[in-house]
Amino acid sequence: MIVCGSLLHSAVHLQTIRPLLIAVTLSQAPFMFGLPIYGAFVQGRAGLGPCVVMICSWLLYLAHLQLIVVKGHQSKQALQAANILAEERRMSAEEANRSKSTFLMTVSHEIRTPLNAVTSAAHLLHKMDLPEAGRECVSILLNGSDVLLSLINDVLDISKIEAGKLDLDMGEVELRPLVEKLVALWTPKAAERGLRLELSIAADTPAVVRADALRLTQILFNLISNAVKFTEEGSVRISMGRADPSGASTLYFEVRDTGPGMTPNVLQRLFRNFEQADAGITKKFGGTGLGLAISRKLVELMGGELTVDSVVGQGSVFRAELPLPEVCTPAPAPVPQAEDGEEMEPAADIALSILLAEDHPVNRRIVELFLKPLGCELTMAVNGAEAVELAELRGFDVILMDMQMPVLSGLDAALRIKAGTGPNRETPIIALTANAFEDQRQAWARAGAAAFLTKPIDPEALIEAILQHAQRGGDQPLGDAVQAA
Repeated sequence: MIVCGSLLHSAVHLQTIRPLLIAVTLSQAPFMFGLPIYGAFVQGRAGLGPCVVMICSWLLYLAHLQLIVVKGHQSKQALQAANILAEERRMSAEEANRSKSTFLMTVSHEIRTPLNAVTSAAHLLHKMDLPEAGRECVSILLNGSDVLLSLINDVLDISKIEAGKLDLDMGEVELRPLVEKLVALWTPKAAERGLRLELSIAADTPAVVRADALRLTQILFNLISNAVKFTEEGSVRISMGRADPSGASTLYFEVRDTGPGMTPNVLQRLFRNFEQADAGITKKFGGTGLGLAISRKLVELMGGELTVDSVVGQGSVFRAELPLPEVCTPAPAPVPQAEDGEEMEPAADIALSILLAEDHPVNRRIVELFLKPLGCELTMAVNGAEAVELAELRGFDVILMDMQMPVLSGLDAALRIKAGTGPNRETPIIALTANAFEDQRQAWARAGAAAFLTKPIDPEALIEAILQHAQRGGDQPLGDAVQAA
């Protein structure tokens, strides 16, 4: 009887496999009830009382097992319902994330489009011969647009980081020029505040490393900006070198200021999203409170660590340690010399034939003004379908393509041009778009775009991309064409 009970108790754990549970239970029933009855008949009337007690005990035991099975079944149903609810909530959260991404993408595009007009017009005015008051107004426009663009990029970056969609673009980076450019950028601002901006580069710092130049610049920019913004007097010192003197690939980038310092309570929440030391900071200095949060997450994404050490009244030290492998580069080839010993000058500029697909008339005019100094022959298309038609008629040296256009999007137009048999199948396509998300950048890369430029368009970046990728007759690089001329 004990053996039968043990088997039945074990069989309860098979309740999820109902046929097996029934088979085991029914096979034990003859023993549970048959053995007491058989014992009563064998032992005679004297064994009837114990037999009845044992059968009642077995019935109670079976009722207890039935209760366990019922509760187990109810628990299973509750678990299934909880899993269904969790799945529904997960799908709802994913839908909310998709909606948020779509919203951010739409807002980013709608802000970048007019911002492109403002910024580009300011760049063009900046190059004109204006009176002092006019140049001051242009500087205000450029500074304001830079701040607005920085805020947009911060929100997009934190969204991409949290969604796990921010990828690093690793390449060879020259450290000294990168840092010196940042110091030169912030020196005038520091001078306005009466601060000394100092740079110290250790002798053992490698010249070239493998890193994401854009994200490394963003990290250092945020740290220097934070130091200059909150330091009233004294200095801001930027230093870098090897974190381990033994020669390991980990490098440190340190920004030390003589600002007010921070309390332990402030340090605990310093790297949280949208956090600043207190509400007064936002009113006095502005900003979203995302710069340091983005910097720490970028450092962690690169496999490093960002720490801060601060003492109230003495200043703060932000230190980023990053694993950046050194890249050994060969010595540059000597520049060819002319017979008189002077460097050879390139041939005169060669007018480029460029197809511009852009539906916004202001943006078309801006690109036209940017490219006017190059003497380009510019052909305009107001939508993707028209761009495809023009690309079938004649060859171009480079194609500039907006993304969101009526009739046919720029991305679809690029795919059709690349997949066609026309004269521009191999012509480099440069994307000019207000859509700055990483998935859109990857979509353009899959479409075969040679470069991806986001609005507001930097005129220098646009011209550099054109000169780098433009090809003569669709198969000869511009540099070769210039020398051949």
